[in-house]
Amino acid sequence: MLAEHTTKCFKGLGGLGVCLFFSLSGFFLIKPFIKDSNRILSSDYMAGFIVRRIMRILPMYGIYLFVVYFLAFRFDTFFRHLFFLQGDKHLWTMPQEMFFYLLIPLILLVFHLLRKINIWFAIVFFPILMGLAHSQIIQVNIIHNATLAMDISANIGIFLGGMLAALLFSELYNERNKQLLQRSSSFFGICGIFLLLGFSLLSTGVFGTKVYALSYPFYYDFLALGLILCVVLSEGTLFNRFLASTFLRAVGLVSFSFYLVHFLIMKLVRSFAMSYFGVTLNEIVLMIIVGIVSYFISVFTYSYIERPCIYSRITGKTSG
Repeated sequence: MLAEHTTKCFKGLGGLGVCLFFSLSGFFLIKPFIKDSNRILSSDYMAGFIVRRIMRILPMYGIYLFVVYFLAFRFDTFFRHLFFLQGDKHLWTMPQEMFFYLLIPLILLVFHLLRKINIWFAIVFFPILMGLAHSQIIQVNIIHNATLAMDISANIGIFLGGMLAALLFSELYNERNKQLLQRSSSFFGICGIFLLLGFSLLSTGVFGTKVYALSYPFYYDFLALGLILCVVLSEGTLFNRFLASTFLRAVGLVSFSFYLVHFLIMKLVRSFAMSYFGVTLNEIVLMIIVGIVSYFISVFTYSYIERPCIYSRITGKTSG
């Protein structure tokens, strides 16, 4: 997303990054219910589950909105964003995420009922639901960039793809298949590299035609599904070790704050360079400066805003 907003040569990567983020959200959110789907029937567990997700997002998101809109006296825009009715620029992903949270209890309830019959009924349910999401039978619009209507219903399929990846991994990675899959880890690592590089290049238009991820969500949700499976099945490979590197884990830990603040930091850096030095920064220089400043600000906001809320008494335990 940083490269998308600061440079022209990486235009398109932001959509791919958002696609992967949505899919990973689905992957991790369904994991507790794969272990015990009866949790969906517990009002206490589900109440805690929803509260943890809200507390993971709302404190930092609310503070960002306060700084960007409330202090600028744009009160109508502030409240529409706060209640997830509007999503300008990169903030459109927040209503998208919350819309998915509204659907999770119903999705998980159907998953639980089908699993009681047969696990494969539950697994097949997800690609069917993905197809229905992309058919856009029902449209859910938010305000985007102040005036435009933006439908967020089709992107639900990307979250569902992540859930499907978690189910397939749980069902296939058992004692009977474990040794075979472990011997195939190099194959999955190579596939993961080709998927990530191939679709990154497609997204940026290197091959002549730009295939923007969010314009083709039905295809990219299966890409994200496949990429997640390649990651979890390529343990011990160079591909897996790279994604688990200290640098990427450090960035990933503060990624939510980084995602929120980088756009504001970019505008401030550009304005500072023009106002005080009368120059327009080179795109790569801009990306590096914004990346460094955003990271250190994100470390601070994660430490003093996000983390205390994640581990607060209200949530009871980490929300992930």
